[in-house]
Amino acid sequence: MKDILKKYNKKKHIQNIGIIVTSLALAIGVNYFIFNNDEISKNLKTNVNEAIVEEKKADLYIENSTNTYSVKAGQDMNNVENISFSLTYNSENIKIDEMNGGNDNIDLMNLSNYPGVNTIVINIEKPINIKKGKEIINFKIKKLNEVNENINIISANFTDSEGETFLLSTSGIDL
Repeated sequence: MKDILKKYNKKKHIQNIGIIVTSLALAIGVNYFIFNNDEISKNLKTNVNEAIVEEKKADLYIENSTNTYSVKAGQDMNNVENISFSLTYNSENIKIDEMNGGNDNIDLMNLSNYPGVNTIVINIEKPINIKKGKEIINFKIKKLNEVNENINIISANFTDSEGETFLLSTSGIDL
């Protein structure tokens, strides 16, 4: 009987040592990934203060530069023949004036069917590549009342030279 207890105690000590060594190896491995500054460890960090945040712009967004507002591309678009989108705003407080295209070989149609909604269709003679950050159109606004308002882009898409239509993400701007 004593022999069985001795064997059992030896196995128990060996198992405990195995668990301790495995735990130590796991702890060292986790610390290596968390405190090392390579790409893998940057993605594994769980502290919100250490997170790397990139601001991503929508595919079409509005940017303000001294009373002129521009609709710009947030991504590269290739072989573009047609772009369409709508601008929505509160027509009691804002009026859109002087809408211009950024290029001579485009046909800019501003379809203003309802107050506060301007549907813009841009037809391009020869397909062009639009680079990220390039201005598509610009316009001026006239504030009718001094209140904070928004202009939003909705229902945006473009058609390429092969006739395929791509939906675009959109955003707006606070005035």
